[in-house]
Amino acid sequence: MNKILENFQMQVLQLDKQKIMLVLVIFATLVYLDLAYLLGMQFNMIKQTGKKTVTIKGEIANLKREMVRIQQLKITQQTQAVKERKKLISQEEIVPLLSEISSLANKNNVKIIQMRPAMDTSGKQAVGSFFPVSISLELTSNYHSLGGFLDKLEQLDKFIAVESLSISRQGNDYFNERINVGLKTYVRQ
Repeated sequence: MNKILENFQMQVLQLDKQKIMLVLVIFATLVYLDLAYLLGMQFNMIKQTGKKTVTIKGEIANLKREMVRIQQLKITQQTQAVKERKKLISQEEIVPLLSEISSLANKNNVKIIQMRPAMDTSGKQAVGSFFPVSISLELTSNYHSLGGFLDKLEQLDKFIAVESLSISRQGNDYFNERINVGLKTYVRQ
């Protein structure tokens, strides 16, 4: 019986050695596959990431240069805006302002039907020694010409603001619109 038991133990040991060898072979195969394929792909990805990093660093440097340029441009524009401040007109300059508005309208193919200035001297809306002057314009024009006219008004060296704007269809004329514009400026007394 001892011999059978010894024989059996030998067979179990033999099987254990085979199992251990099989596990070692599988482990060695996995390590080889990992080194051969997965690490190779990882190294390739690292190389590609390095190239992308260099590209991104270059783009960031360009963005920083552009940001500095934009900030310098803003400073330049702000200083120009301070230089080009709008001036407030006196009562005597109201008629020349109306003439200038009429001239701008003609240059931009905007037809003025009616122009009504109204000065509020009651003092209710006065700002210091400045009184508001409202100018109501009734116009006919197409959108493009109206845009050019409003742009030229904005570029005037005199303080003038568009307070209201309404556009409606003008009868059967599909190319021109009826436009009511409310302008406001302030005059010195």
